Amino acid sequence: MSKIDLRRRRRAVASSVIWLALAFLLAIGTGDTARSADGCDYLIAALKKLSDEVVNQKDEPKNRFAGCAVVGEVLGILKSSREIAATCYATGVQKDEIVRNFDQAANEMTAKIDAACH
Repeated sequence: MSKIDLRRRRRAVASSVIWLALAFLLAIGTGDTARSADGCDYLIAALKKLSDEVVNQKDEPKNRFAGCAVVGEVLGILKSSREIAATCYATGVQKDEIVRNFDQAANEMTAKIDAACH
């Protein structure tokens, strides 16, 4: 994967996250908890789909640095998902579990980056 391809992919991921964040703000602004919960589920599903697309890209990373970039993209998506879940879902056990799962996944990704990319 060339440097240009990596830049394009990063821009695409960044713009997707920005659009999802804007959609999130609109969903929260409604004040309707049922609609907000559906909006939360939609946003988390969209971010999961984006993460899957990044991980399952056609070309395998050509070198260690390209692999690190992919892991970094997934980490950014995980952290975005965690923040959306923490802000969006109603307080309770389900929210705590979802946030804890995102924290655990982000910590695992951070460990992969620390092990392979430094």
